[in-house]
Amino acid sequence: MNRFVCGCLVAASLLLLSVIATADVSVGELLFAGGTRGEGAYRSSIAVASDGSVYIAGVTSSRDLPTHETAFQPELGGSTDLFVARLRPSSGEVVACTYLGGSRAEGEFAGVEMALNASGRVVVAGVTQSDGLPTTEGAFASERAGQKDVYVAVLSANLDQMLAGTYLGGSRGESYIVMSVERSGIFLAGSTLSDDFAAQFGEDLQGGSRSGDVFVCSLSPNLTQMTPLSLVGGGGDEYAEALVLSSNGSKAFVGGWTTSSDWATTSGAAQDAYGGGDYDGFIFSLSASSGALESMTYIGGNQWDFVYGMDWASDGLFVSGHTMSSNFPATPGAFDTAGGPTDDAFVAKLSLSLSDIQACTYLGGSGRENAIRVVAQSDHIFVTGVTASADFPIAGSIPDATYAGSDNEYAGDGFAVALERNLGGLEWSTLLGGSGVDVPGGVVAVRDGYWLSLSTSSNDFPGAGERPGGTYTTGFATWGGDLLALHLVLGD
Repeated sequence: MNRFVCGCLVAASLLLLSVIATADVSVGELLFAGGTRGEGAYRSSIAVASDGSVYIAGVTSSRDLPTHETAFQPELGGSTDLFVARLRPSSGEVVACTYLGGSRAEGEFAGVEMALNASGRVVVAGVTQSDGLPTTEGAFASERAGQKDVYVAVLSANLDQMLAGTYLGGSRGESYIVMSVERSGIFLAGSTLSDDFAAQFGEDLQGGSRSGDVFVCSLSPNLTQMTPLSLVGGGGDEYAEALVLSSNGSKAFVGGWTTSSDWATTSGAAQDAYGGGDYDGFIFSLSASSGALESMTYIGGNQWDFVYGMDWASDGLFVSGHTMSSNFPATPGAFDTAGGPTDDAFVAKLSLSLSDIQACTYLGGSGRENAIRVVAQSDHIFVTGVTASADFPIAGSIPDATYAGSDNEYAGDGFAVALERNLGGLEWSTLLGGSGVDVPGGVVAVRDGYWLSLSTSSNDFPGAGERPGGTYTTGFATWGGDLLALHLVLGD
């Protein structure tokens, strides 16, 4: 029998929920930060410090986040700002919280990337439409160049100082930013429409009118130097959604989705031709030092296909996303080789040379799914995403895992799944959510399980009690409620 023990509401809508459970997975702590309007993002982020502090980052339109007087930016700057909060799981205390934004909008295309560097400093990246964001002496770019630029900042661990800040971009606009923070620097991938930014890569822009081509670059830790690595694209539009480096930092992998049927895939690619439909997923790898392209492949079928999550392992590259294709390359012996009647999530394992799809499975029920993040462990593959299926497959000894999601056909409850490492079956799976829309974002693996960031508009999210959050609308969707930090504890 699972018993839930709830704490009290503290510190301007930050809640601590403790769970005592004997199950394959249970919720250990549930923390949230929010105000009276709305928090969340298409892409939110989470990180865990060496002292156990949990950082979450998202997008907000609330003017009453629990910032302190010493916060680097204690007040909302524009219609939407990025924000970062540092939380103490043991007490539920908001240790620090800051806005990060200017007089216009931040985070619309699409969300926020946040990670800790080797010194425990907080690196934040997002897309901005604001002039006058703070930059530091010697910054690579001190002014916004286009309609939408990338903005990168390095903040102190207590979120009370900016240690480095820069713009990055060209005259037309950049979007869909993903980031990986390494000891050698900060790696970024995104989409650009700017010919003058493409010129810094020694290439001509080839892409379409909506997002353009994918760029990959690195920034020095102090944000004073940018090293252009690669510009990749075809005659259509490319959208970067995932970036991961190999364990030794020598190779970078980028994933996303494209409308281009004329990509020059590399010899021996797992899928050398566009699969069909409106979009195909793509993956390519390159040298993290020289930018030399090493391998490139499509991954998709006869309808639309999107790569959203990616993780490197010594024996392969694990990729997640969603597909509507009836002929997506599921492999014999996979958990689900048939798929559902509409969009399903998928999880695939490719060789590191991107020459072979070693395993691939559909994942979902009769509604729509998207597998947003994937983490490769030695004994299982962890996947989190969103489902609109009341019959999403549930497995293992799990506390209440009944679907409670909204009537939104694209997003209802979040899900968390552990697949067998060969993708042949489920070890356990559960749902995360209430009656609204609940969308997992970032994932961090820790000793006893995982920390997740999760954007929720559910006032009845299990264990979260009453919260003040409202909603706000971006160019893509209405977000709402609050941004949660949720600790999933694995059973023995």
